[in-house]
Amino acid sequence: MTARGNGVSLLVHGHPRVRRAIEQALDLGLLSARDAHQGQVAAALVPSAELVRFSGSGTETMWHAIRTARAVTGRQKVVKFEGHFHSHNDYLDYSAWPPLEGAGPADAPYPWVESAGIPPAVQDLVVVLPWNDADALERALRSQGDQIAAVIIEPPPPSSARRGAPHAQRGRRVPRPESSTKRPGAWSTVPSCRRVGKGRIVLG
Repeated sequence: MTARGNGVSLLVHGHPRVRRAIEQALDLGLLSARDAHQGQVAAALVPSAELVRFSGSGTETMWHAIRTARAVTGRQKVVKFEGHFHSHNDYLDYSAWPPLEGAGPADAPYPWVESAGIPPAVQDLVVVLPWNDADALERALRSQGDQIAAVIIEPPPPSSARRGAPHAQRGRRVPRPESSTKRPGAWSTVPSCRRVGKGRIVLG
């Protein structure tokens, strides 16, 4: 969960209630019982959450999510979807806004690097799939499941008018590799509650 970052702009710059809350937090100190309360609120909104951890930014949050998934599964690759933005993490800064000439086929997009300075070797660890294509997700999980550490989804993606991730349920039904019973996933989004409603998007 991101405690700071661009997400706070959703509440409008300098809103009086936000300013009062910041002043109260400064009086309490950086670590306080308020964090425990916020964690309880987050857990209530996401019933499947077994642990709530605060971080400094979305980039940091996704970096931890990927590292945790790799540690749990022993695998390296990460699946993301074209048009989804998951921070400027080296492993996820691909195909968020790819140019048409570099995007590749609609049903099999190429990983388009969004920034200079990302080592070319990292691209081999990223699988980019078309959004809302359940068949493409199933093919990837069946053909590379023993290499995929996590599937990262941004519901709903800001560049798409289509909500939700109906194909995520299909992905859960694909048989897992014999070497592991785990296939972690991550919902990566700041404004979900604003767009969809409290507790509407949950990774179960």
